[in-house]
Amino acid sequence: RHMLILKEMLLCNNLPTLPLATNYHHQSWSNDSSSSPEHHSGTPPTRAPQNPLDLLSTVSSHVARKENKNNNQRHANQYPYTGERNSAGLRHGRGIMTYPNGCRYNGCFVNDKRHGFGKCWYPNGCVYTGFWLDGKRDGVGKMVYADRGDVYEGEWMADRRHGRGLYYRSDYRVDVVRYMCHDVVGEGTQWSPNREFVVRLVDGVNRGPISVGQALEIGARIGIPDVPKQMQPEF
Repeated sequence: RHMLILKEMLLCNNLPTLPLATNYHHQSWSNDSSSSPEHHSGTPPTRAPQNPLDLLSTVSSHVARKENKNNNQRHANQYPYTGERNSAGLRHGRGIMTYPNGCRYNGCFVNDKRHGFGKCWYPNGCVYTGFWLDGKRDGVGKMVYADRGDVYEGEWMADRRHGRGLYYRSDYRVDVVRYMCHDVVGEGTQWSPNREFVVRLVDGVNRGPISVGQALEIGARIGIPDVPKQMQPEF
């Protein structure tokens, strides 16, 4: 289903085909027969699959370049909307929508629902950039949490953090973990702000320090094999 999202997003934004487009989502789980993220079998690959966040970065840059060139016709609607519609009059294609709760969305629609790639600004100051499915955050996305200064980059399902991801804390520590329905599950790591010290996490609980080499092995099993980049949350 996520391949359909990607194809719709590419068509919606007239983007070129990307090398990662054939298997960008949950690629690191392809050889794992267990449905639970904390179980892994076999020897971890020496070179993990390409990070799906690379796709998010590439698509986001294309969308940003197009945003100032979007001169779609304004249509009458019960809520402010500027963008494309289908023959039934539903929001369908690229558009900008302001919702009655104060949310503002700029991205793709399918049959009146946020679907594909888009960016949403929430009334509480949080900002989400990434993929949507049937009106919910689903796929690869980045959420900036304005209330606490944290940033999550990773996989989502049905509006919840679900899958592999990086959770950047306001003090510049970063967790490399898997989520299941918003909860941290299985083995992960937490890196210090200077990325020189690491602790092992089990279900989100600190289990003590480990070496950088051990941390990279855990990251490879998760599907995020590299030392996390430095990131300062931006709003």
